[in-house]
Amino acid sequence: MLSAVVTSHLATVAVADQLAPDMVVEGIGPMSVALETPGVPPDARWQASPHVVAAVVRLVEQSGARNTVAAACAWAVQDDDTTLDARGSLASMGCRSAAMFPPVLAVVSKATASRLLVALSYAGAPATVLQQWLTTISTLLTHRASITGEVAESVLRAGAPFMPRLPDVANRPLGT
Repeated sequence: MLSAVVTSHLATVAVADQLAPDMVVEGIGPMSVALETPGVPPDARWQASPHVVAAVVRLVEQSGARNTVAAACAWAVQDDDTTLDARGSLASMGCRSAAMFPPVLAVVSKATASRLLVALSYAGAPATVLQQWLTTISTLLTHRASITGEVAESVLRAGAPFMPRLPDVANRPLGT
């Protein structure tokens, strides 16, 4: 696997000026994402579309900071084979396309950011848990048409008890 990632990265870098931006992201994504903080896109090329980011931010605001952090923690500890497969599928999609959530504290309001930090502290969870959760949601929304029911169900099982609007957002088309 390491050989495939390195070969893909080097081959893409060698001809990057001849490739479309989405092909560059796909080719260098696995290595570029691996060098970043978990869940944080390496740069804007990996960020989800503005309408996807806006939908996730609305979902966070509607759910509240405490519930959003609780959903993130639930996703982090959910430990069954289906969830492990879902995490792998979503991580692969996120690192090879524009689907990741931008750094959370940069896109939510200051008030929401403060509440999220307090909720993380109260839960004893690192900020990466929240960032990975929001990237999971944005990747799910970005690639929803091609994601299997089992992958989506794993995400919804962790998040829906705390974010009741998550199933609705995940299962209806988003406007562009």
